[in-house]
Amino acid sequence: PLLSVDSKEEFALILDALHVPNPPPPTPGASPGATATPTPTPTPAPDVTPTPTPTAAEEPTDAALALGCDHRIPGSESDVIVKITNLPPGELVTGTVTGPGVIGDGLFSASANPTGTAEARIPIDQFGTYNVNVDGMAGLSGSINVGDVCAAP
Repeated sequence: PLLSVDSKEEFALILDALHVPNPPPPTPGASPGATATPTPTPTPAPDVTPTPTPTAAEEPTDAALALGCDHRIPGSESDVIVKITNLPPGELVTGTVTGPGVIGDGLFSASANPTGTAEARIPIDQFGTYNVNVDGMAGLSGSINVGDVCAAP
């Protein structure tokens, strides 16, 4: 044998010195050699407040808005032209144009070309002031007064 002890007390002292835990006594009625199943201690949920994900409206942008118009048939058919520059190529932009002669719902969408420019045309049939709001880009809005003379953005 590797170790010889003369009494149970010496054995207990050696176990204590080695920090070997003594198994609990068997439960009455348990089969010999059975070990107790430990009760798991639940881990408390961490008290963490998640960081909110910014919405598109909160994200800074270098995009710039330019507005213009085009008289396809002067006095009868024109377009408000919405041009947004400094976008990542392929980015989709959406928005709304409101005013006295918007034909349809005034919604627009356009994808940025390889140089980062998106352009949309919204048909109108009256002169007047038209307001443009670009979705998801805080502060990117403007207005244009469409009259007899039109200029591209």
